[in-house]
Amino acid sequence: MRGEQSLLEFKEFLTAKKESIGEAWYQRIAGTYPADTASFLVRKKDRFDNPVGHAIAQTTGGSLDCLINGAESAELRSCLQPLVRIRAVQNFSPSEAVSFVFLLEDAVAEVLGGAAEEAGGAVLSALRAAVREMALLCFDIYAECREDISQVKQDELKRNLYMLVRKAKDFGVAEVVEEGRAQWRERNA
Repeated sequence: MRGEQSLLEFKEFLTAKKESIGEAWYQRIAGTYPADTASFLVRKKDRFDNPVGHAIAQTTGGSLDCLINGAESAELRSCLQPLVRIRAVQNFSPSEAVSFVFLLEDAVAEVLGGAAEEAGGAVLSALRAAVREMALLCFDIYAECREDISQVKQDELKRNLYMLVRKAKDFGVAEVVEEGRAQWRERNA
């Protein structure tokens, strides 16, 4: 009973400090980018001037709402997806791309200070469980994005090869191309 009461108190406290936590989380996420990019992300959050900054703001706000309201995984996933999709095509390793989720714990600790620890172990445990769930969702989203990118590259390679063969036929070197294809098939069979 005490754990449930602490959790409710903590959610109320999170609700009251949502804006501060969201801003602290935003700042930490912006800090994962190079210094000049980070300063731009912090200065401009307009959707058109800074789509990445806007995605960070939408992700942090939406994810906090999901955490506070106990939303289903599907709703949480839709909040996380825009930022993960962006990070999947940027120069981040897989772990770096999804690591922004763990920065939420630091942001909560910064804003709430000792109040989070006073609320009890059940509260911190619930926060860590939520962050782990978010991280797993982010990894799934990241993997799907990378698969999509790989498929697009593969399709483009096929189109380019088709066009090359077509041009070769137009210039009368179709026989050479077909001979090369046959040799390739023999080697890779």
